[in-house]
Amino acid sequence: MPTTLVFTTSSHWLSKTVRWLTDSETSHVCLGTEIFGEPVLLHSAIDGESGRTGVQITPRSKWLEDNIIVAEYEVIPDVTPNMGPMIRLLCEKYDKLGLVGYVIVIMAKWLGKKIMNPLASAKALVCARYVLKLDPNGELIPEWKRLDAEKTTPHDLLVLCRVGPSFQRVTDVAGVE
Repeated sequence: MPTTLVFTTSSHWLSKTVRWLTDSETSHVCLGTEIFGEPVLLHSAIDGESGRTGVQITPRSKWLEDNIIVAEYEVIPDVTPNMGPMIRLLCEKYDKLGLVGYVIVIMAKWLGKKIMNPLASAKALVCARYVLKLDPNGELIPEWKRLDAEKTTPHDLLVLCRVGPSFQRVTDVAGVE
C-alpha cells in the first residue's frame, strides 16, 4: 500500500473548533499505510474517546468508528525510506499548548500579520507538524519546501494536496474533481 495523507474530521467539539478557525472541512491529518497487511494511521492526536494523546498507530477501522474521511491523497514520491523516522516518533507527546498557539497564529493571519507559534513545543507534536516530518526539508515533496511546521494546519496540507503534482487523489468528498 502506498503512503497516503488521510484528512479526517469528527463531531467532537475540538474538531469543530479547528474547522471553524481554519475555515475548513478537515480538522486532522494522518499518514495512511499498512503494517503486516493491516491498514493503519500514523498520527499525533488527542483521542477524546480513549484519552490517549501523542504520536500513535491506530488501526484505520478503529479511527473511523468516531471520525470520517474528508479526503485522502497518495504521496507520489517514494517516501518509504522516511517512514522509519516516523515510527521512531511513536509515543512522543501531543503539543496541547502548541495547539492553543495555533489559535494565536490564525488570529494574527486574519489581521494580516505573520507570527511564529509562541506556544509550540520542540518536544511535542500536533498532527500537521508530525506529518511534515515525513519530508521536513521538502526534498521529496517540493510543495512542502516553504512550509513552516509551526504554522501549517491540516487545511493547508489539504489545499496543497489538491493542487500539487506530488499527490494523487484517492478520495476527496469535498474537493473538486
